[in-house]
Amino acid sequence: MTDDALYLMQVLADAGDTRTGDKLAHVICQLVKEGMPTKLGALVERDVIDNGAPRKSLTLPDEWFTRLADAVDRGAFETMSAKVIVERIPIPLPAPIAE
Repeated sequence: MTDDALYLMQVLADAGDTRTGDKLAHVICQLVKEGMPTKLGALVERDVIDNGAPRKSLTLPDEWFTRLADAVDRGAFETMSAKVIVERIPIPLPAPIAE
């Protein structure tokens, strides 16, 4: 699990800020629904251990966790609708300009 994913878990668990946590939970659920292979095809397959046995699992791309963490830090969950956040997270960032 990435540092950003762990940070988001802390935001979800923070009882003092339920508005952000509730909206974050909703956004994550919508990203999973939209990221299913029949839609965006963006979920990542990972190997996990479940009850001691290896299996495949689908998860959000690490880049999306980073973008969600940035959105929390920048206050997007207080100023933007969940719909807008869900629409923006999967959009590829422009390539850096070569100097």
